[in-house]
Amino acid sequence: MKTFKIFLYSVILSIPLFIFYTSGVFALDTSIEKINSYNVDIRINTDGTINVSEDIEYFFPDDRHGIFRKIPYRLNDEAGKTLAMKLSNYSVTDPQGRSIKYRVSKENGDIVLKIGDPNKTVTGNITYHVEYKVSGALGYFAEYDEIYWDAIGTDWEIPIERSSVQVILPNNFTEDEIQNSCYTGAYGSQETACTFRYDQITKTVSYTLTKPLGPGEGFTVATGFPKGNVTILMPEEEKPGVGQILLWIFLGLAAIAWYLVLPIIFIARYISYRKENQNARVVAAWFDPPKDKNNKFLSPAETSVLLDKTVDHKDITATIIQMAQKGYWKIVSKPKSGIFGKDDYELHFLKDSAEGLSNFEEYLFINIHSKSNNNVVSINELSKNRAFGTSLLTFQEKVTQGLIMKGLFKENPQKTHTLFMVLFGLAFPTLNIFMIIAAYLASQTAKRTQLGIEKYGEAKSLKKFLVSQDEKLDFQAQNQMFFEKLLPYATAFGVEDVWIKRFSDIKIQQPEWYESSSGQAFSFSSFSALSHSFSQAASSSISTTRSGSSGGGFSGGGGGGGGGGSW
Repeated sequence: MKTFKIFLYSVILSIPLFIFYTSGVFALDTSIEKINSYNVDIRINTDGTINVSEDIEYFFPDDRHGIFRKIPYRLNDEAGKTLAMKLSNYSVTDPQGRSIKYRVSKENGDIVLKIGDPNKTVTGNITYHVEYKVSGALGYFAEYDEIYWDAIGTDWEIPIERSSVQVILPNNFTEDEIQNSCYTGAYGSQETACTFRYDQITKTVSYTLTKPLGPGEGFTVATGFPKGNVTILMPEEEKPGVGQILLWIFLGLAAIAWYLVLPIIFIARYISYRKENQNARVVAAWFDPPKDKNNKFLSPAETSVLLDKTVDHKDITATIIQMAQKGYWKIVSKPKSGIFGKDDYELHFLKDSAEGLSNFEEYLFINIHSKSNNNVVSINELSKNRAFGTSLLTFQEKVTQGLIMKGLFKENPQKTHTLFMVLFGLAFPTLNIFMIIAAYLASQTAKRTQLGIEKYGEAKSLKKFLVSQDEKLDFQAQNQMFFEKLLPYATAFGVEDVWIKRFSDIKIQQPEWYESSSGQAFSFSSFSALSHSFSQAASSSISTTRSGSSGGGFSGGGGGGGGGGSW
């Protein structure tokens, strides 16, 4: 009697602990998406095929439409050839045998079964009975045949609590005639957290998982049986479908175009461009910038682009100097402060309005003025301003668009240059040497109009004069007005050092648009330093804007496998 009372009290005291423990487990279970049980039957047929059925009890913690099941069908033989198992006879039902909607597709070497109704959701424990037939799944060896199958693949990203696998053999064999192995864990693992037994009466080898599988862990079984009991049915070499053939044809034509046709077209374009340039009249003694059809001088930036078809930091510097000459601001030199300092220049605005300027000059004036403090802007500070760098890219576009509107270009030279330089860059990783050469040559082939060709000749003649060492031409450069007039053009052409050097022995007064805050006497070296400083600042601003993957087996080593999840 006393013993019974002790037992009764123990049971009563255990009830709260049991309730607490089980409620905690259930609370944990209801928050995790998982597979409660995953049972697989593999029936080996005498014709060499297998029938696979999978009973998957899936727990959905919240609303989902269903699950998807990915089954690999590709294999690689010893020679590296891609083979394909054939999957067919798909079926998906519930435990009562009622059909469940599903859709079959192929995706990166997997057969994908998308199971569920897109117009309905499910939650809680749902069981799916999935069936399919496989040809080419068996292995054939000298002394035995084998099914080596990833019953649960390593691509499931959720835990699996329980699993069993039944392999139904094609005939009755004695236990000594069969070989059994099973593997568990992540891909490549030789862990054997599983048991197996053979029932000769039912011709079934039963494998049972002895511990839950975590995400990314699988369950592989291998059963060998005597030869001569099944037809040899090998996986077939994978043959491309119509869509794949069309893709190959497209890629082949694209390769021919990329490696041969386009480079030939670009080279032909370059040859045509060279012939076009030969029609331009170039002379040695040309002292004026080109004029447009309205008899107005082209700006330094426009003249430079007409010549080399690109807008760069030299053109911006030349524009800043010429706008100072026009009286919109004064350029003031600021000597460096400290050992590690550097020379700076400031723009002191003399006008509040951009009236009288061209479209791109007006744009530059407004943007620089917006960065000023009390109508003063530091060039060094301006070079660090990202917004200013962005505005310079717009400046480039406005210069080229202006040349098109003036009837000098048939197409945008900046965009043409950018397009071919992109192709030039893409040619390197594809090892297309022919394209590298052709794209680089074609980057300067934006087509000029007949008027543009004529003015190109004048621009080239002007540059030739600026760098000429012919003493016969020196008399043209013996006055300050002439020096100042062509300085911006020399800057845009990148030959300002040569132009300045020609005046080094001539006494020229400091111009009104330039000032040295230190009171240092004016010298032509000042212009050289000025040009280089402005060019570095403009270049820095632009670059700042552009900155910006049976024994010897293992888990996952067989056929089948894959994984899945919810959707």
